[in-house]
Amino acid sequence: MLSFEVEGNLEKAIRLCGSTKLIVKATSLGSTESLIEASGAMKPSHPAGLVRLSVGIEDVDDIICDLKKAFEAAYAN
Repeated sequence: MLSFEVEGNLEKAIRLCGSTKLIVKATSLGSTESLIEASGAMKPSHPAGLVRLSVGIEDVDDIICDLKKAFEAAYAN
């Protein structure tokens, strides 16, 4: 489990979480699969760009590739 802040705003954090293909967008972060959520969208007390990621048992290279593509999509434009 890790948290990080997406530089920018809530919109970029939401776009990042919605752009993953392997990592499942979910609020519950207790599973064997990788899960992601824009925590700032759920809890107003959290920073707007806060993202929570629970890394699952998938191949690490697949997770990294999925995150890389999601970051590229979040920062496109």
